[in-house]
Amino acid sequence: MSPTSLAGRLMPDRKLGPIVDVIFNGRGALTPPSKSLNRLWLVEQMVPFDAKLCRSHVFDIEMKSDPDAKPYVDAVPTHPVNIEEYDRLWVPPTGVATAATCATAPAQASGFETGGLSLQQAAALVAQARNAFALASRPRKITVRCKGQKGACGSNPRQTLASIDWSALGSVEQVNPRGEPYYVGDRKPADAPWGPAHVQFTFPYAAAGATWMVTVDRKPAIAAARMDAQWAIYE
Repeated sequence: MSPTSLAGRLMPDRKLGPIVDVIFNGRGALTPPSKSLNRLWLVEQMVPFDAKLCRSHVFDIEMKSDPDAKPYVDAVPTHPVNIEEYDRLWVPPTGVATAATCATAPAQASGFETGGLSLQQAAALVAQARNAFALASRPRKITVRCKGQKGACGSNPRQTLASIDWSALGSVEQVNPRGEPYYVGDRKPADAPWGPAHVQFTFPYAAAGATWMVTVDRKPAIAAARMDAQWAIYE
């Protein structure tokens, strides 16, 4: 059946948009092949979130077999027992979010994670960074430091920062002053009324195959940006 029909079968009580991608048991190289379906993800088509960002619902569905099934005979997962929903935002290359531009988002790899931030807060941080990084007629006073192999920083790091493809953004998250993420159990400082002081933007494979990790210091305007091109493998 089609992805949208599958979503209707698994979640008949939900009003859904078109489903553009289905992930069975995970997609990474570390996921072994299987004839049994234990978990799947359904990705809804992107729609406008605000004037410049698109939004998609993703459904993480855990499957179980019928309680009356006979083990080793017909104990195949047949119905969902737990459904978790989360949202992803995406920056269309045109910079304008419309139904048409949002629908062009790549089905399998579009949208960024918000790292525990609300969608509104993540959207505001992205908008601030895009404005701060852009090369305007009156350049903003931002200190830019860059580190990367194979000439990733270019001859002008400020220009390199301005040319980053925001549609490749993979995540936005609050980090500590050293640019390191907070883990479960870590004590986070209280945010100022204008939000976190240190935020990291991750762009997988956007640095000529490496990943751009761009960490900004906010006061609340962005005063400094640290760019680091890191090599990583994503599963």
